[in-house]
Amino acid sequence: QSDMFRQNAADGGDHVADLSRLGIPVYVQAIQPRGAAAGQYPDFYVIPVLNSAGAATDAAELQLNRAHNAIHVIAIATYALPRPYGALTTMTSANALSALKGQRHLGVRPGSVPTLAYFPGDATAQETGQVIWTGGGEFPADPIWLIPGSNGHDYIAGTDGRVYDVDQLPMVQANP
Repeated sequence: QSDMFRQNAADGGDHVADLSRLGIPVYVQAIQPRGAAAGQYPDFYVIPVLNSAGAATDAAELQLNRAHNAIHVIAIATYALPRPYGALTTMTSANALSALKGQRHLGVRPGSVPTLAYFPGDATAQETGQVIWTGGGEFPADPIWLIPGSNGHDYIAGTDGRVYDVDQLPMVQANP
């Protein structure tokens, strides 16, 4: 029932022209900056928009409210290159775990699994060159893997194939 899904796709405007093939919604958790109020940055469901070959060409970002009982479609993002098989990530969870094992010599925390996540990036620091970030994850439609490490710490498997401590993410400063 979202206005974004009811748009006039025949008008030639700057929007997705075909929303008839949607993939499976994927939950994407917000990584909260240190000092942020609980739930200050919302979690999302992201729905891949597929082309006729089944590749994700776009993604609808559905923001969850704090209670996780309602959504609001806030954006439909277009990917520079289609992502095969309707995938939202450029790395599988198995590849993320392999990267954690290879780079940090760790496994996943018992009873845990990697989850897709995004973080609120510090755009000003990146635009001014204070931070150079190539690991992805700054938007729900471009998620990264959040992996609970077997040593009790959380790690990120970036889209660049590198494994980061959560503290290494170039996040905005929280406004509690």
